[in-house]
Amino acid sequence: MNDFTPSEHGFRFRNWFPGPFRGLCGGMCYLAEDYWHAGIPVPENEVAPTVGSALYFAILRRQADSFATGRNVTKLLEWMHTDRLEELTERELQKLSEPANLYLVYSTAAQSPNPTRNHQVFAYAQDGDALRLYDPNYPMRDDIIVRKEKSRWVESAAGISIPVHGLFLDGHYRPAKKN
Repeated sequence: MNDFTPSEHGFRFRNWFPGPFRGLCGGMCYLAEDYWHAGIPVPENEVAPTVGSALYFAILRRQADSFATGRNVTKLLEWMHTDRLEELTERELQKLSEPANLYLVYSTAAQSPNPTRNHQVFAYAQDGDALRLYDPNYPMRDDIIVRKEKSRWVESAAGISIPVHGLFLDGHYRPAKKN
């Protein structure tokens, strides 16, 4: 799909922030993509930026953008409440022809009504039946994938398998405009 690699183009710090917003996975994916599209290296921070710093606010702004004025959040809530996740996921994957942000549905409404128990990643390459991911929870890792195993989807990350009930494309990413 392209030449993006998490070890080169992703942030070096883990998706865990001090303050009220602990996880900003969508913002980290969007901002890493912005740097990549602009041909600019990501900042070399090895720890998450402090609340109030310019980088923190840039990630937070892009997190808000990743919600696409509520459209992606609404879709996530709908997907958390449906029993058609497998069918819907297969339909979404047919649309995938280039790098794209994905929402991973880790938790259905029956498990937890909290949408923050789900996750956003960037699918940067397709490798057979697997999608290679930039997952901000695992910085500097080029080996994170999501694939179907038997009849279920899993994200393989750092030697563990995380069940994924469904996944859908975030079709709203646009590179940030330069100021």
